[in-house]
Amino acid sequence: MRDIRLTLLLVEDNPGDALLVRTALEDASLPLVEMIHVKTLHEAIERLKKGGIDLVLTDLGLPDSYGFDACARLCKNEANVPVVVLSGRSDPVIRQEGLRLGAKDFLDKHKLGREQIVSVLCHSTTLQKMGEVSGEVSG
Repeated sequence: MRDIRLTLLLVEDNPGDALLVRTALEDASLPLVEMIHVKTLHEAIERLKKGGIDLVLTDLGLPDSYGFDACARLCKNEANVPVVVLSGRSDPVIRQEGLRLGAKDFLDKHKLGREQIVSVLCHSTTLQKMGEVSGEVSG
């Protein structure tokens, strides 16, 4: 049986918030999760093109994008990698807009902890795998 490894691409320009995500992952004791951290939308798009990413966790306030631009562009990635929005604002309108643009989930930075990170990793990657299986069966 092979190890199942998950590669998470974190798109976050704030070092403190990036540390928050890394700490939540460490607290969750997920040794098979590798986190790659980039600080801009451009870096994220370039990294996605290289492949090997299972989930994107993105902030909305990036230095090279405005508002929901990062979410919209990342959700349209060719590899069909699921995207989860990470925001310091828990406004339901922000959550709904992110989901409307194609994000699979939404995480509030102020409530981010072990349980939330495990839940989003399991939920988002399970949905992705189910979609792949569905495509194989119907295709």
